[in-house]
Amino acid sequence: MGARRDRNQVPVSCCAGTVNVPILRKSLPGFRYPSRPARTQKDTETISSDLFKLLFRSADYPSQSQNSAISFFRHNIIPYLGGSIETSQWHSFMTDDGTPIELSWDWSNSQTPPNIRFSLEPIGPQSGSRDPSNLLAPKEFQDRVVAQLPSTKLEWFDHFSRDFVVGQNNHAEGHSSKLFYAFDMKRNGDMIAKAYFLPRFKAALQRISVWDAIQSSVRKAPGCTSQNLHAFDALHEFFHQEQDIDLEMLSIDLGSPTTSRIKIYFRSHRTDFASVKRIMTFNGTRTGPKHMEGIQKLHKLWMSIFECSALMEAPLPSKSHRTAGVLYYADFRLGDELPKVKLYIPVRHYARSDSHICQAVTTFQVQQGHGKYVQRYKNILAETL
Repeated sequence: MGARRDRNQVPVSCCAGTVNVPILRKSLPGFRYPSRPARTQKDTETISSDLFKLLFRSADYPSQSQNSAISFFRHNIIPYLGGSIETSQWHSFMTDDGTPIELSWDWSNSQTPPNIRFSLEPIGPQSGSRDPSNLLAPKEFQDRVVAQLPSTKLEWFDHFSRDFVVGQNNHAEGHSSKLFYAFDMKRNGDMIAKAYFLPRFKAALQRISVWDAIQSSVRKAPGCTSQNLHAFDALHEFFHQEQDIDLEMLSIDLGSPTTSRIKIYFRSHRTDFASVKRIMTFNGTRTGPKHMEGIQKLHKLWMSIFECSALMEAPLPSKSHRTAGVLYYADFRLGDELPKVKLYIPVRHYARSDSHICQAVTTFQVQQGHGKYVQRYKNILAETL
């Protein structure tokens, strides 16, 4: 991802057969890490590098791609992770415990090995102190790391960062995070970068709704016209019809506007599966056979994780946490007629334990033909947690 992609609240995401499972997450309610001495930079580098090696080796990445990714992580990511959680002056909204990074495996519908992804909020030594809004580290990270990637195009990033990365904090949000990055690590060694903006700060500054802040920015973005924003117009109608929806975040691929996606993240306070099905089918406008087969699989996984009945109208237990509910995103490319909707299954607040979540996901993945790699995933969890 809360305004983030919210893997922190939602360690398992699923959309019509695709499952994205986290690597590092303690989702057991009430869990607290034991007290320990603050890590040194060398400790952080060693732990992070060893974990990254384990991820890529377990996912059967080619050796050259492994080495390239590990080098990128060590030299370009670790310096922006800040200190230990206990001593950091910056509490990232990336996760509930303030950790500024999340790692995940992404399984596709095919029998191919999983891909590795990670997301982070860049943090510097002055974040939360001399840099109270954490504007310096993300700017340096953007210039020194992201802009240097061969695939990166900055037209959309420059536009949306001017609109949404504002210096003013909104204490009503309970956090000050404004910009996240994510990287898809391809098996051929390529890296695809994405950026995530939190428009609530701009909306509060201008005293307008979050949707108005998003809508104004998207319609003025490079390449966007009334002729190629039909999917965005459909979202406009959808959000006006839906009840109990909070708009959270806007994300973009850092590629050419002609091929990149725009994602709008929103949270529903309804946790019954009937609501999930309605939103995932975009109010009944996406009901193709493959999509509905995916919804059926999702329902089985939902019941398994939450140990709930097959009654679709039954909600999950009520929770009052800021990131409670179900987080979705709708994505589209310019020229699309309708957006695609995906969700993050909210295990953080509603599942019984890490062990139960892992077993439910394992059973599901075995049924999808991913038994080999899901066992490796379980081994990683056992080794890292």
